[in-house]
Amino acid sequence: MPVKNPLAKSLKNLNLVVIDKYGTKRIVPALDKFFAPRSAFGHFTSLITSGGHVIHGVELEEWLHEAEQFKFDMEFILHQAHHEFWSYMIHQTQGVLTAINSMLQNSLPFYVNILSVNISESVKRLHDDVLNLIIRIILRILTRKESAECWIEDDDLPELIYGNYLISVPMLFDLIIAVGNNSSENTALLRKIFATLLGLEPKYKHDLRVSLQFLKTAFRSIQTQTENEGFEGAGGGASLDAMLDTPFDDVALYALNCSFTLSVLLDVCPDARFICEDEKFPQHISHFYDKTLRQLYENIYNVKPRALSLIWINQARMQFMRAFRAIVWIHIDAILAKPHCSSLPSQKFIATLNECSIDQAFVNDYQRQYPIQLDVDIMNQACTSMDRLKRAGIDIMLKAYQRETNSDTVKSDQKAIANTVKSNQKAIANTVKSNQKAIADTVKSNQKAIADTVKSNQKAIAEKPYTNGQASNVMPERPKIPVCGETTSNGINGYGNGLLQRNIESEVVMVLDCFPDLGAEFVRRVLSRYCSADEAIVALLEGNLSPDLMKLYPSKIYIPPDLQNKLSKESGDKYDNMTNQNCIIKRGKGFPNDPKNFAQLLDDKTDINALRDRYRECSLVPEHESNNENEYDDDYDDTYENTKNENLVLADVVDESADERGNEIDGDESTTQKRTETNQHQRRNKSVSFCDNPEEFRFRRNMEARSKSFQKKESAPMHKNVLNDPKEKGQDKEIWRNYQKKEAQKSPRANHNRKTHAAFKRRIDFNTKS
Repeated sequence: MPVKNPLAKSLKNLNLVVIDKYGTKRIVPALDKFFAPRSAFGHFTSLITSGGHVIHGVELEEWLHEAEQFKFDMEFILHQAHHEFWSYMIHQTQGVLTAINSMLQNSLPFYVNILSVNISESVKRLHDDVLNLIIRIILRILTRKESAECWIEDDDLPELIYGNYLISVPMLFDLIIAVGNNSSENTALLRKIFATLLGLEPKYKHDLRVSLQFLKTAFRSIQTQTENEGFEGAGGGASLDAMLDTPFDDVALYALNCSFTLSVLLDVCPDARFICEDEKFPQHISHFYDKTLRQLYENIYNVKPRALSLIWINQARMQFMRAFRAIVWIHIDAILAKPHCSSLPSQKFIATLNECSIDQAFVNDYQRQYPIQLDVDIMNQACTSMDRLKRAGIDIMLKAYQRETNSDTVKSDQKAIANTVKSNQKAIANTVKSNQKAIADTVKSNQKAIADTVKSNQKAIAEKPYTNGQASNVMPERPKIPVCGETTSNGINGYGNGLLQRNIESEVVMVLDCFPDLGAEFVRRVLSRYCSADEAIVALLEGNLSPDLMKLYPSKIYIPPDLQNKLSKESGDKYDNMTNQNCIIKRGKGFPNDPKNFAQLLDDKTDINALRDRYRECSLVPEHESNNENEYDDDYDDTYENTKNENLVLADVVDESADERGNEIDGDESTTQKRTETNQHQRRNKSVSFCDNPEEFRFRRNMEARSKSFQKKESAPMHKNVLNDPKEKGQDKEIWRNYQKKEAQKSPRANHNRKTHAAFKRRIDFNTKS
């Protein structure tokens, strides 16, 4: 019965006069639980079981009965008046939405013919009738005005629908699988529903972005199940259902469902295409296609070569390629819409296809289904002003996608490649031979020149005089290390004078403009291998760098090796050899101020002066001469040992000189003179030694401490024994403190209470025994 609304108020502001069961009239809002008394509704079950099989027998009869009851409940909701319908939607949300969601989740998919199941016409007709009722309920929810008296304000409808979760994005995904796009009417219906919801409440766009993230989770879940023989866990195992052909049937059906969901969504909702492009779905689709779907197909084929699930995977592949094209085609649409602003869309189109070119299985199938040359022709016609670098990127992309178009082309390409490889191998072999011969000649000439240079340097070093017993402070001239890509003025074999100087820094800037993610030092290394920046850019685009460059980190900063480290290592090896205790120091005449013994050789600090002059050129040390006056050497114990060794060596020298004069002087006189000279040398060496013997120093310090402690004990005053003297007669503080303690603890009755305690104890013992 129509509602009387003469004032044409909206549903949220409308109040109605009703008569309750007691016959009392009262005013009730139009949206009230009074108009929605029923709370229980039916539940819809699925006709499809695990593995894509249809129920039969008793289960089918039970399903028919439940479907009839469910159909009656949906007709009941749909036939309610406007305010009663919305009262059920608002106040009985849980019961009504549970029933609607159960039907959408368990309905037959629109691609049921792919599953190859046998469904009777009566069952199919009943299912379609129930689905028709659900769609009519959803459309009535989206209808703002049903008549002149039944309508809802524009601001109230989004709050009623979105605030009460009457329609959600997961419900729309289930609706996509139930309705599909197998006909133009179904596609138009879904487009109308999506357009109405997105125009009604912008928050649905955010919910759509969040829901699309679950497709990425579904991709990872399918990959996990594929690797674990159809199970989520890591154990795998045999199939749990005897009706399944392979353990991967449910996984294949899940992948088919995801592919149709994404494909139909991109077809009926244009905003979803831009969301998928922002979320980089093309890259996820190509990687999932190349790795997971191919592996899933191989696993099913190995179990059963004629399994029905192989057809499902093929259909999923078609839908994923269709979804991929729908996403990347938005750039072509943008180019056709605004050709004068086509630079950014064309760049994104090329970048997306280049990123997906690593997935070769996807590239081959996509090229066969959608030839990329057609898209490139459209882009070239629209983008008349395209730079050379972008065209080079397009050519590389075309080569990657047109590598295997069909079997004939593959065979011809393989034959051509084989011939090219053979000719290239022959040319390379000839080039290698000629290069090896040239390199051998160059090495021989260089070795001869190096040998002559070494001989001349050795001769100059041998003839070079020493000054004050120390080496010259002038460091030898070191060869200049050229920066990567820098050309020297004197090239090898004298041909460098005729070469033009390259401006490496400008070429580095040119390469970094094309590849801003690379490091400058890495670019310099790449440019050092090529003659120009153009060749380096082409090599970077094609990925044809040499293996040593491929192992480097492009963004890492490289520091060339310092020759000072090599010299330090060589000097360290020299001193390691010097520290060998078995080395023999030649005695006798030699150059002036040469070390006479092992200790003087280790104490040689001529290299310190050389390093000081080296770092003075770099302004790292003061310019004034220190003359070794304020230097500190941490040679505490070692200096004494070295001095001791020098004394022994000097003693040996004195012994030798004394033996030579033994015939001239008498034995006793020579012994006395030798001892006198030895003592003089020891005193002189002791006066000029760096420090005293640490053992003597510690012994002397201990003796001084002991003598001071004995002196302190002897000088301490003797205290008088006054323990038995009366109080306050010369006692010290400790004795006076003991007197006070004894006085405080003294009993007032002294020892006269002992008899009392003894009698008390005897009385206690007697009572205990009795």
